[in-house]
This record gives sequence, C-alpha cells and structure tokens, in this order.
Amino acid sequence: PVSFDLEALAKQAGKKTWSEVQNSAEYAALSEEDKLTSKKSYWSKVLEPQIRLDFRADEERKFLSRK
Repeated sequence: PVSFDLEALAKQAGKKTWSEVQNSAEYAALSEEDKLTSKKSYWSKVLEPQIRLDFRADEERKFLSRK
C-alpha cells in the first residue's frame, strides 16, 4: 500500500504542518464547525495538490477522519 507523509509534504511546500495548525491559539479558538472548515481548506490548499490524483480520495478520507 502507498502511504504519504503529510507532515513532510506540507514542509516541502513551505507550509505549516497540520499539527502546527492544530496547536495554534487561532485554531483552538475556533468552533468545531470552523475547525472542520479549516481542516478541509488545509487539505485542498496544502496537501491535495501534492498527492497523485488516483490516491487523493482515499488520503482525503483518512486525513479528515483523524482527530
């Protein structure tokens, strides 16, 4: 099975990792709904462009289901 190191992909793109975003005061202040919106936006802007098209749907599902 193919596996992606999403933290490394973010760093390679010059972006904050998702764990850095989650640990920020700005993220902590968001409502649960806004946190989900933020996570979806992070996926589409930072991670999705770096993942091969044939793996995107599965990786998106895994990323969005993580706490």
